Amino acid sequence: MKSKVIVYQKTYEQVLEMLREKYEVIYFESVNSANQAEFYFHLKDAQALLGAGMKIDKELLDQAHNLKVVSNISVGYDNLNIPELTKRKIMATNTPGVLNDKLPMPFLD
Repeated sequence: MKSKVIVYQKTYEQVLEMLREKYEVIYFESVNSANQAEFYFHLKDAQALLGAGMKIDKELLDQAHNLKVVSNISVGYDNLNIPELTKRKIMATNTPGVLNDKLPMPFLD
């Protein structure tokens, strides 16, 4: 049985296809009041969350009984409750440096 990964933000189809080769992927372009119940239904047995901007707090983690990793597609991690993730032995990742070569700085010339 494949591990369940929830992707909770709009992403490229190639990324989803790559993930689907190894994992059961549940995809939400975004999580909102219309699909929040479905998100939490899948969260209870998901092993991974992949996205950005969602507040990963104690209340959310209380619903995530099998979660092993939260991959934050963002430079920062202020939306992640690191002490709570650590207490639960859930790995958290982010993408530091991903924007370094994207920032135009013509004013430095």
